[in-house]
Amino acid sequence: MKRRRIVVMGFMGSCPIAGVIWQHVHYIVGLQRLGHDVYYVEDSARLPYNPIVGEVNFGFDYAAKLLRKIAREFGFKDRWSYRARYLRSDPGAGLSRQKLRELYRDADAVLNVCGAQELHDEVRKNPCLIYIESDPGPEQVRVDQSDQKTLAHLRGYQRLFTFGENVGTKEFPVPSRGLRWLPTRQPVVTDFWKTDQGPQRGDLFTSIANWNTGGQKDIIWRGEKYLWSKSREFLRFIAAPRKCAETFELATEIRNARTRARFERYGWRLRAP
Repeated sequence: MKRRRIVVMGFMGSCPIAGVIWQHVHYIVGLQRLGHDVYYVEDSARLPYNPIVGEVNFGFDYAAKLLRKIAREFGFKDRWSYRARYLRSDPGAGLSRQKLRELYRDADAVLNVCGAQELHDEVRKNPCLIYIESDPGPEQVRVDQSDQKTLAHLRGYQRLFTFGENVGTKEFPVPSRGLRWLPTRQPVVTDFWKTDQGPQRGDLFTSIANWNTGGQKDIIWRGEKYLWSKSREFLRFIAAPRKCAETFELATEIRNARTRARFERYGWRLRAP
């Protein structure tokens, strides 16, 4: 396989939560393991979230510090960049602005993971822009509703990939409207999950999640409403602790007392996130 220069774009620094970071790291390391030169870039007008102060703000010190640490740990120490396009002078950390422009121009491909990176003029200079959709459904609905902003954005890519393996087939009800979606899956570096230590007495199955998004990202398509919240899906598995004879601990904000009590009756441990 020919060695390629590949840019992974995402939002690890601006949305520094475990799941987001873990998702991107598997792309970066997976491509490295295939023998490619991999760079990670955030070059966005999106304000970053700082979990230390618990707010979105203009500062990017936390994002830069985090990306520097991740880059050292996962082998792309001198191959990352964070640019704060929301500030007038586009300040940043990591690769310089000039190096970044050269990278956009010369890279063999740019992967926009989760579509988190907007396509500004500098990114568009790359001849192989690849969109990787991890949450199938919303974009296809917007396209079917003739959302011109969404259509213009998606048409800016040379390839469109989605985790929705049925998108674009007869099994998926939303029309593609001429866009060709290719199926893909989340890469997994399997040795990240290996351990020489088995489960210890008292170990738990744990998860952390938002219980309800308040309808902010719900989708209405052809008169039917599709919920974005995880609450309905968790209820489908409420009996899991009993059926598995294991302890499950969930850190989430279930505010309804009856719902909390129902989970606890099935053996769940509930914690504040």
